[in-house]
Amino acid sequence: PDGRRLLVDSLKTPYYSQGAELAGILGISRDITERHVAEEARAAAVARLQVALEEAERLNSLLKEETRRANDLAVQARTASVAKSSFLANMSHEIRSPMNGVLGMIDLLLETDLDETQTHYAVSAQKSGASLMAVISAILDLSKIEAGKLELDLQDFDLQAWLDEFVPTMELQAKVKGVDFRCEVAPKGPCVLRGDPGRLRQVLVNLVDNAFKFTLFGEVLVRVERGPESEREAWVRVSVRDTGIGIPEDKLELLFGSFTQVDTSMARKFGGTGLGLAISRQIVRLMGGDIGVNSRPGEGSEFWFQVRLPKAGVQNGDRPLPARPAESASRKGRFPGTRVLVVEDNPVNRDVAVGLLQHVGVDVALAEGGAQALEALRKSRYDLVLMDVQLPGMDGLEATARIRDPRTGTLDPAVPIVAMTAMAMLEDRERCLKAGMNDYLTKPLAPGALIWILGRYLAGRRVPVPPVVDSSPPERESADAQMPDPRATPVPPVVFDGAGLLERVLGDRAAAARLIALFLGDVPAQLARIEAGLETGDAAAVGMELHALKGAAATLGAAALRVTLQETERALGVEGVGAVAARMTEIRRELDRLRAELDGVAGGVP
Repeated sequence: PDGRRLLVDSLKTPYYSQGAELAGILGISRDITERHVAEEARAAAVARLQVALEEAERLNSLLKEETRRANDLAVQARTASVAKSSFLANMSHEIRSPMNGVLGMIDLLLETDLDETQTHYAVSAQKSGASLMAVISAILDLSKIEAGKLELDLQDFDLQAWLDEFVPTMELQAKVKGVDFRCEVAPKGPCVLRGDPGRLRQVLVNLVDNAFKFTLFGEVLVRVERGPESEREAWVRVSVRDTGIGIPEDKLELLFGSFTQVDTSMARKFGGTGLGLAISRQIVRLMGGDIGVNSRPGEGSEFWFQVRLPKAGVQNGDRPLPARPAESASRKGRFPGTRVLVVEDNPVNRDVAVGLLQHVGVDVALAEGGAQALEALRKSRYDLVLMDVQLPGMDGLEATARIRDPRTGTLDPAVPIVAMTAMAMLEDRERCLKAGMNDYLTKPLAPGALIWILGRYLAGRRVPVPPVVDSSPPERESADAQMPDPRATPVPPVVFDGAGLLERVLGDRAAAARLIALFLGDVPAQLARIEAGLETGDAAAVGMELHALKGAAATLGAAALRVTLQETERALGVEGVGAVAARMTEIRRELDRLRAELDGVAGGVP
């Protein structure tokens, strides 16, 4: 009646009379308009939902593709960064070798007769080269950290002895700078920890160098605090406070970034690469520690770092080492009844080792080469072997491998073997350990270090023997920690350190005089062997003689000669025997200076 169109559902059925005739039709109709409209709306909604789902799937697919591309780009960026850092880290030797050559040649040039203008040019080149070497060293250190190639050289060290070695160098720099320098330790006393003393020193040197740089007058104070401590570890905090120019608060957060300076103007008064603090932060973090700074303009600065280090020998269940080498060295007869085999071909080094060992009650046997050592160990048992690395015939590495092999017939293949060598680089230590040695001592032998080693291996226990593996040098370049800091004030090495020699022989003047006589008596034959090797071009023979003479010079305390021999040995490895021939005059000149110095003191000992 209202004119609307309806959709109806009708059901009709016929009905018949009693005579079976069609009487009519019965029908029922229902209005289904609303139901139909709802069904159409639902169908439309389902269609729209399907379109939306298809669009969402398309967008999700695009998102996945973009995410994959972003991840690929991130991986490529990381790979490129690591490749860059790895390249720089692996180039360390190649970069440093020519730079060392440049600086070395400038040093030689300055020793010749130059006029005033030439001297000025050479000194300027030397200073520029040293600055460049500092930048190179910093970049290579940072690159190693970024490439994950900087590993900690964990070893036991005495915190107080570590500071005692650090302070004199800084005192010299402070004197040149004209500021006061102090170091306070609270509390003082023995504290033997397990960590990387070389890298810790690098961090501390960076902080103190910065303090010297920005302090025009006043003082630089290093303070070392310990505690709290447990049986297993100790907390150490080191701070460096200065009375310098200070740092604005809004610049503090920039300090530990790479290549950043508080003052970035070209006319800034204080130079630097801005890498020292960045490297220090990375090293401290690698040790699980923290580093920071407190400062105000005009009131000086305080840089600090703190680390928590395990105590020596605790983490492996080992007995702690003797408290301090210097204190242990004075105890006579500490190791009675123990037998030590000393394998050393140089008479000076051999005499020092024997004297130190006998001083603490050790029964000493001698062998001059690897083959003799192997034979001695087939016949007798020893509690410890002190093994020189560079030996005539069978060297110390090969001898160690054969001692460890039960098939060679040694009575105790597990005998502790400690390397003795003038090679102090980290890779040299690793070569010794990979060859099967237990530990490592550098020449010249320090009494405290030797007694410390004896305490570790002769105090009623045995340290597990490391597995014997390939003793070839490790691939990673790791000598950076041993590189001298070019920024430090150069100090000419002394010709003869008589006090150091007396310390190594525990104050025995007769022993010191005997070592001097042995050294001077053996030098002509060593020089003759070097000359013979130069004539035949035998670089291996020349290198062995140079190394032996360098070790003996270090033991004697002939620092200037040792440095000359070290530079010559390095030149041999880079340039060949021709470089040694060119330096023989310099070596003989240093020997003459040493003889003159020894003639000027009574018995060669002050």
